[in-house]
Amino acid sequence: MAVITRANHGRSACVCLRLQAARIQGVMTELSERTKANMDVVLEETCRQLPHGGDHDSRRFIAERLIEAAQSGHSTLGELGIIARRALAEIIAKGN
Repeated sequence: MAVITRANHGRSACVCLRLQAARIQGVMTELSERTKANMDVVLEETCRQLPHGGDHDSRRFIAERLIEAAQSGHSTLGELGIIARRALAEIIAKGN
């Protein structure tokens, strides 16, 4: 089970994309390395729009949406970017 970490004001925060995917049996092994890389890039780019790169729950929510999209065959940066931005919009709407 792989976990990606990143610096967040001196402390590590779980990005949880691969961790969350590992919880869904075999998902990450079914996805191509290119798709996994695209998911990582899109998650990071999207979470940059949140204060401090997003909290754990926000990142997990977006990651779950990306995993669902990838399972459905959406694997390009453009497709995944749309999914991630929609998830971000939902997070922002809930906060208002």
